[in-house]
Amino acid sequence: MRGGVGIGFAEALDMIRHNKMRTALTMFGMNIGVAAIIAVVSLGAMARADIMGEMDGIGASLLWTYPNYRAYQGTDWSDYRPLSYKDYQNIHGFLDEAIIIPSNDGNEEISAMGYSNTFNVMGTVPEYTKVFDHSLAYGRFLNEKDLSSRRHVAVLGSRASAAFFGQDNPLGKTVVIAGRPYTVVGSFYPREQGMMGDGTDDSTVYVPLGSYLSLSGNSSESGFLGMMMFKANDVSLINTIREKLEGYWLASYGLYNGLERFRVNVAEDEIKTFNKVFSIITLVISLLAGISLVVSGIGIMNIMLVSISERTREIGIRKSLGATRSDVLMQFLIEALVVCFLGGGIGLLLGAGFSALIGATQNWAYILSPLAVGLALGLSGAVGVFFGLYPAVKASRMDPVEALSQAA
Repeated sequence: MRGGVGIGFAEALDMIRHNKMRTALTMFGMNIGVAAIIAVVSLGAMARADIMGEMDGIGASLLWTYPNYRAYQGTDWSDYRPLSYKDYQNIHGFLDEAIIIPSNDGNEEISAMGYSNTFNVMGTVPEYTKVFDHSLAYGRFLNEKDLSSRRHVAVLGSRASAAFFGQDNPLGKTVVIAGRPYTVVGSFYPREQGMMGDGTDDSTVYVPLGSYLSLSGNSSESGFLGMMMFKANDVSLINTIREKLEGYWLASYGLYNGLERFRVNVAEDEIKTFNKVFSIITLVISLLAGISLVVSGIGIMNIMLVSISERTREIGIRKSLGATRSDVLMQFLIEALVVCFLGGGIGLLLGAGFSALIGATQNWAYILSPLAVGLALGLSGAVGVFFGLYPAVKASRMDPVEALSQAA
């Protein structure tokens, strides 16, 4: 007579072979649960890696400052203080630790080649491309002469260029922005919209900051800014830059309603918040997916109880021939584990395949987390033990005489 473990595996395989439909339905919940956990964790890891790769490109050394709108809530906004070009000049005079990008933008009517539409226009400075490295398809970006002379020159995003000039080279052609002619000196290749960006996209048109401010009738010195961004020369300088900026705002404008008039945000803080939120979301979705494992465990317990009632005679004969309680318990517990691990293995393949397919459509590098695999298979085993133990104990406690008489 074969030992407990060997006969357990043999009986488990026999049960699966002779009850294919029943076993398939029993494992279905396990397939879905494990596949969901694998897919959620893997897709989360791939998405996070893609986003963090983008963030690491500029995010870790990025800061930005803007008006603290919360300070003015509940007021008539008569004391509101926007960023100004003068602030940019002042900060530029004492802040040596970062590249500074002042900007302002808004929607403007643009026309060319008989076509007219509203596009986002950003006024910025030549250093812009030192922070946001967008690739030029034609020409150049803005330079210092464009800025100092407030030249009417423009650089087009790929969609803006295509809207006016199709696939033609736009260099030297004219676009009319808010009624003023601008000469096109460059255009960008298409690019993906990034999380750690400045809000621009392929429809944006870039012009010198002073020229943009003049569209609203302001000189550079009296113009307002929408935002200032800062790229630290080194990540270690982040806190120094923040302290200098906060000190400048406090000394220049003081507090209003007990709050700073201007905020200084650090991308590194945003990255930490993103990671925390992303981890919580992944955990919650994984726990929801894990509910199907519990449901499948109940199904496994039910099918094991049915199996025991159908095999009462077999249990009686085995115990009459000398099988111990531990032999019978091990046999049925192994059967439950085999069903669970088989279901978990199929779920693992389904989850890995689904996440690979979705990752390929998003151009994400494929990641199959060993932690997710271990967790999914570990939960499969835990479900097998937890929900298979009661039926196994019940079978092991059967009296051989009663079992044979019931089966007779």
